Amino acid sequence: MHKNGDGKATSWVSSEKLSGKTISCVLDLDNSSIWYYADGEMLGTGPAFTSVRGSASTTFTPVFSLASSSSVNVNWGRKLKYPIAGAIPLEHDITSKQTAEIRKIWEKYYHASVSLSESGDRGTIKTQGILDLAADLGTSEEQMQLALAVLAWKFRSSAVWEFTEEEFIAGMTLFGIFEMEAFRTITKKWLDELSVPHIFKAFYSFIFTYMLPPQRYVLDIPEAVETWGVLGFPAKWPELWPKWIAFIETKKTISKDAWVLVPSFLNTVGVDLSGFDESACWPAIFEDFVEWCKEKK
Repeated sequence: MHKNGDGKATSWVSSEKLSGKTISCVLDLDNSSIWYYADGEMLGTGPAFTSVRGSASTTFTPVFSLASSSSVNVNWGRKLKYPIAGAIPLEHDITSKQTAEIRKIWEKYYHASVSLSESGDRGTIKTQGILDLAADLGTSEEQMQLALAVLAWKFRSSAVWEFTEEEFIAGMTLFGIFEMEAFRTITKKWLDELSVPHIFKAFYSFIFTYMLPPQRYVLDIPEAVETWGVLGFPAKWPELWPKWIAFIETKKTISKDAWVLVPSFLNTVGVDLSGFDESACWPAIFEDFVEWCKEKK
C-alpha cells in the first residue's frame, strides 16, 4: 500500500503466488505511479497505484511488513537480479577513479564547445560539443536528434541541446556511466526502451517542456511539427499524418494538454476517423481537426 500526499492510503493485492520470487517495486515519478514485478515480469496489466503525488520536498520511504514466520532479503544496490526497463536502483557507489573518468568525459565536450567561442557562459556543453558527443555515441544521422533528446530527458537538461556541468556530471554519476563504450551501450538501451508505452509517455511529456521557450506555456507549431518528425510520428500514422499536419499548420500554437494526447487521439480515431467519439472529453483542437477533415471531403 502507499499513502498519497493528502494522507489517504490505498492498497493493492496481487492474486499471484509470489512466495520465493524476487519482487521489484518501481516508483515512476514521471507517470505518478508505482509498479510491481515478480522475477522481472510485471504484475497485473499496468501500474498498481496511480496519482502518486509529491513535490520537491517530498521524501518517499519504502516500507514493508512481514508475517511472524516470514523472511525477506532486500537489495537496494546497482546489480539487480532482474533489471527493469527505465528503472535505476536507489543506491549505488562510485570510486574516486570513476569520478575522475566522468570529469574527463565532461572536459572533452566542454572544451570542444569553448574552442570555437561557442559557449558564452562557463560550464556548458553546446553546439560543437553537442555534435561531437552525438557522433561519439555512435547514433545514425537519422537518430542523432532523438538520442540527444533522450539524453536530455535522462539528465534533466534545462536548455535545448545544451548540458550544464551539473546536469552532465550528475546524470553520468546517477546512471553509472564512466567510459564511452558504456555510454554508447546505455544510449542504445534508452532508445530501445522508447517502445515501452509508459516510458515513451514520460519522455514525450518531458519533450514538450524541454522545447518551450522561456516564460512560455504553449509550443509554436513549427517546433511541434519538427519535434514530431524527430520522434518518428509520420511513419507511425502514414495515412493520417499528412491530414494532421495540414490542419495543425493552420494553428499558431499547441498546449501541453493537447500535445500529450496526440498519440492517443491518432491511435483512437483511425484512418477514416470512425473511432472519434464526440462524447469523449478530447481537447477542442481534436474536435476541430475532425470537423476540418469532414469539410475537406
